[in-house]
Amino acid sequence: GIIPFIIELGGYNILASRFSLLASRFSLLASRFSLLALTFKYFIPLSLLIVPIGIGATS
Repeated sequence: GIIPFIIELGGYNILASRFSLLASRFSLLASRFSLLALTFKYFIPLSLLIVPIGIGATS
């Protein structure tokens, strides 16, 4: 009938909203990870450059 269909539709709607919430959380996580990756990509070479200079200065 019509009423069970509406109830099912409501259930699907809730499910869809939960999935979209999950998706947005995952995209937020993904952007954080890419930011971390960028930080490591640029920070590690910089630290590798700075550390030998620091060692050279102290010795």
